[in-house]
Amino acid sequence: MGLTTWSRTPNGAVPITLDPSGPTTDRSPYGVMYQPPREGPSSKATLWPEGTYVFRYRARDGDRWFAI
Repeated sequence: MGLTTWSRTPNGAVPITLDPSGPTTDRSPYGVMYQPPREGPSSKATLWPEGTYVFRYRARDGDRWFAI
């Protein structure tokens, strides 16, 4: 199980890594909040850049795809 994310660009999809923003000890069964994608370890990104993000959630009973 897990989440894979891409950002759509004019040149194709670019994989991105997301960091969960919630506590790792108290997981919600309803989902996870993620910090904006960052350009590097020292980035101070506070907003998600404009664009389309595609997500694939891998579950035991199959994959779920959605885009925002």
